[in-house]
Amino acid sequence: MSNQDSITDLEKHFPRLVEEIALEWGYPKFPDYIDHLLLDDRGDRQGFPETVVSELMFLRMVGEELLRHTDPPDANSVWDNPQYIKSSGHDGSD
Repeated sequence: MSNQDSITDLEKHFPRLVEEIALEWGYPKFPDYIDHLLLDDRGDRQGFPETVVSELMFLRMVGEELLRHTDPPDANSVWDNPQYIKSSGHDGSD
């Protein structure tokens, strides 16, 4: 199986969107971003092929589930993590 065989329709037809999705991934507004892609609020969009819509909906579902179980990015730095301080011997002072 080549790499081309494992590329999704989203990656194949909309590589720019894949880059944007990667930048939005993990942030609280991620589901809203996907909704914006899926909903035609201008009235002039052609729409995505059914396979791409399915992929976007799947990504939205997974992204939303991850957000339920993780802190938002940059909510805490590694320096605020007591486990890191304990394991590294770093007490936070310079």
